[in-house]
Amino acid sequence: MTLSKDLIVLDLEIARSPKECRFCGNLRAAHHMLSGGLLCPRDDTSVEGSTYTELGWHDKAALGLSIGGYYSFLSDRIIWFCLATLAETVQRFVRDQPLLVSFNGKAFDFAVMRAVLLASADAAVIAQTGIADHAEPIGPSPMLIPIRTSVSEGPYIVPTPVLLRNPDGVEEKPGVVNTHGYHGLCDAFKTQCTQSFDLLESVWLADPGSKHTGGLNTLRMLCQTNSLPYDSPDAGATVPALWQDGEFSRVLNHCADDIYMTRNLCQHIMATGTITRSNGAIVQVERPPGLLAWWLEWVSGRHGL
Repeated sequence: MTLSKDLIVLDLEIARSPKECRFCGNLRAAHHMLSGGLLCPRDDTSVEGSTYTELGWHDKAALGLSIGGYYSFLSDRIIWFCLATLAETVQRFVRDQPLLVSFNGKAFDFAVMRAVLLASADAAVIAQTGIADHAEPIGPSPMLIPIRTSVSEGPYIVPTPVLLRNPDGVEEKPGVVNTHGYHGLCDAFKTQCTQSFDLLESVWLADPGSKHTGGLNTLRMLCQTNSLPYDSPDAGATVPALWQDGEFSRVLNHCADDIYMTRNLCQHIMATGTITRSNGAIVQVERPPGLLAWWLEWVSGRHGL
């Protein structure tokens, strides 16, 4: 069997919780109640006098990247990437054009990758020249990742060294980051991502009436109702805190669980063209023609058909 492209299933974990304060990195409960609002508790790691401002889901560069991985069908293994290897990973995707599969990747995972890559490149330029490549600020640098020294002390901000490589593989000047190459790389990756197979998006399209039903469309629930293996003992909302506490193995295991659950759900949809809902209803799911053709060729090659 010779397939010209790989099929990869991607998931990543963010470095900061959307519930954290944008300025100090603490949760709401750690702030001091004053008449003017909730004052940040640690003046040495925040803007003096700043009040609790929830980071939220929209500033993806500020959410940052702790770890990411993707399962390769052709190599039958998970390949990991982090902030230091993000540019290399995106470059490989754009160059090799694998078929991309995710669970909410179009709206989140892929968008985080692009935002973090651009923010990291800009941070490197500022460090070298003091001049930002963007005309407008893009939010806190993901290079500043909150790390807890202990559970009781709360987070503080420490710089994490990042090595960014030129997307073309060649630097015009030693140690100089060419951010123009990164913008072009991210634009090409964005185009590639629009053509990916997002399992959550496909479920919403297949069963739009359930889109806003709480708990029904989680990855774990979809695997459970379709009799697929599921496991992820740590809730997704706790993963950034685990990373900040140095529980790296738990974060890796959580990410791997999500990757395998996404892979299993993808295989189920490609094989049956359906999903079963928690009420027992069976819903037809549209399978992208190119991905379906790849899948059929891969299956026939595995079984020698």
